[in-house]
Amino acid sequence: MIIVMSPKATQQNLEDVIKKVESNGLKVNLSKGEERTIVGVIGDKKNIANL
Repeated sequence: MIIVMSPKATQQNLEDVIKKVESNGLKVNLSKGEERTIVGVIGDKKNIANL
């Protein structure tokens, strides 16, 4: 799963998303660009449904 953060997203918004993903037993792969941050979600598809 890929989550594309809004260009207006704050660092706190990003940390909240990461916390939610990891609390469901999934891993995060961040890709930070100049305008957007992409959060790659890695793990069992069954856990993604809980997001």
